[in-house]
Amino acid sequence: MVRVFLTVREKLDIAEAIFRYQFRAFQQRKAPAYFLSLFGEDPGQDFLKRFRGHKPPVKKGSEFARGKGLAFEVRNIRSVSKTKVEVSGGYYEHELSAQDNAYFVEFKGGKWVVTSVREGPIA
Repeated sequence: MVRVFLTVREKLDIAEAIFRYQFRAFQQRKAPAYFLSLFGEDPGQDFLKRFRGHKPPVKKGSEFARGKGLAFEVRNIRSVSKTKVEVSGGYYEHELSAQDNAYFVEFKGGKWVVTSVREGPIA
């Protein structure tokens, strides 16, 4: 098992990369809003500011209500090496549209980039 310490900033940068990847994957759904959960909690205002001006608007996960948009989450980040991590996360729309995935992210060109996804079953 590789143990690499990630700073809070790195964890937030990785989470942002995951969320932006998810947004691109779901842009055809035309959701009225996106709701984020970060490590089981609402992200702070500083993190949400990273998505200022995004269409659709990005809000705290606790504001999610069925039919109001898509809920995205990043639950855990596990270091694979100094430049690679595996992230557990997924999305929820309603009980028949939800999925847990493993996202593989690498530090390339000065930023964290999703390189592949192992998709879980779709509810």
